[in-house]
Amino acid sequence: MAEQEKKTKEIISPNRFRNLYDMYGAGVAYITILDKNGDEGIGSCFHIGDNVFITARHVVENCTIKEIGTTVHQRRLFETEDTHSSGMVKVSLDYTPKTTCNFKGPYFHPDEKIDIAALIIEDLNCPTLLLGDHLDDWLGDEFLLSNAIIMGYPIIPFSSHPILVVSKCEINAIVDKYTGGHPHFILSTMARGGFSGGAVISENGFVLGIAVESLISNHQPTELGYTSVMSVEAIYNCISHHRIVPKSIDLRWDGFWNKE
Repeated sequence: MAEQEKKTKEIISPNRFRNLYDMYGAGVAYITILDKNGDEGIGSCFHIGDNVFITARHVVENCTIKEIGTTVHQRRLFETEDTHSSGMVKVSLDYTPKTTCNFKGPYFHPDEKIDIAALIIEDLNCPTLLLGDHLDDWLGDEFLLSNAIIMGYPIIPFSSHPILVVSKCEINAIVDKYTGGHPHFILSTMARGGFSGGAVISENGFVLGIAVESLISNHQPTELGYTSVMSVEAIYNCISHHRIVPKSIDLRWDGFWNKE
């Protein structure tokens, strides 16, 4: 048994942020939409288990969802008995890109002011992104100056198709907005349209929150605002309200989010 494990030892990159991309990039999808004027737009969503995907409310509200898809493989590398002599490795592509126009929902957060929605998408086979357990009342300044990555689908000019954009960033502040709602993390990365609904993953491997908006003043361009990420409690509240809690979350929380 030990010899077999040795032959299939996984090769882990020394760059932990690249590891996060390799493991979870295939679980982040784009959503193309048509608004009420017939103009096309794009946003992001991510998989939290049992075909449940989370996105920002404003991405899918009052519009027609045209297509949902993933664009990257989950790439994992394993040593073989010949790796050290030949340099050859075994490549596992567990999840492959796919598109669909079939879904259930959207399931909106019960508070219309909270920018969260869920979709059930059975046609996409994706890795599960682990939601953090940092509920609102437990949040202090423990995440300040920690690193994270944001993954989503902002539009890249001249690109012929949606491309997953990954950016390493730092948590610069935690804000309770005077307009109410859940705490927001402020990221060091530039805000981009299309990141909305994307996942922000801590350097420790769990989802810190969901990208929802650029905090701007005086109607400035999106790119001049602060990238704002809503913390995870809003996601838990949304899936609990609609009784679409994935089994993995239900087990981890001992049924807490499925209580009446």
